[in-house]
Amino acid sequence: MKSRGVEKESGKYLFVPRRNNSAILKVYCFPYAGGGAQVFLPWLAHINELIELVFIQYSGRGSRSHDPLNDDCLDVAKEIADEINAEDHPCILIGYSMGGAIAFEVARRLTTEPLVVHLCASCPPKPSGERYLLDDLSFLREVKKIGGIDERLLQDLEMRHFILKIMRNDFKLLDTYEPTLTHIKSPVHVWVGNKDHHVTVEKALAWQAYCAQPIHSHTVEGDHFFIHNQGGEIMKSILMRVPELRCV
Repeated sequence: MKSRGVEKESGKYLFVPRRNNSAILKVYCFPYAGGGAQVFLPWLAHINELIELVFIQYSGRGSRSHDPLNDDCLDVAKEIADEINAEDHPCILIGYSMGGAIAFEVARRLTTEPLVVHLCASCPPKPSGERYLLDDLSFLREVKKIGGIDERLLQDLEMRHFILKIMRNDFKLLDTYEPTLTHIKSPVHVWVGNKDHHVTVEKALAWQAYCAQPIHSHTVEGDHFFIHNQGGEIMKSILMRVPELRCV
């Protein structure tokens, strides 16, 4: 089954854009709120023969558009972790914005600890219980503050309804999620755009409270959605680690 160039692998969540049977490392990529697996497709240009990218496809979008949305972060993380555990392969997790919270919870549930966890444009959410309860007009303003959505899509009433339905679900997932103080042992890297007004370096480093090792921080050019032009920098950091896996 294919959707916008993304090939289904197994289970509900895991999608592989380009199979690589010789890969010794799988890199699982978790999209931001409202996003689908296809947002990571440009990253394929930055990998080598040792890596297989696996995109996470949340319910309610892409080829899973008919699956019911899930607004429980811990439940989503458990389901994804179950699928990754079945793969039994050395891995790295990359979570972008909302995907950072989900990737973090997945890391806690893997039977084999990830080699590295990368959290991009992400900080530990503080449950507010407010944004997803806003009326449509106020909620739309909240979504526009963050950006990342083509304004032309919001002009179409049917498309706007579809987008806001997913965004409201994803905001609820974040607004009602609270990480427990159980530390993860894997090395954690945080990535922040130097023009991101929503997630600053200070906010991103708040993940340290949930990590056993000191966090590594990186600042790149861009706003909250530097994913679209800085994928190469992130993948370069990962590739620097890959040669060490030849001894695994």
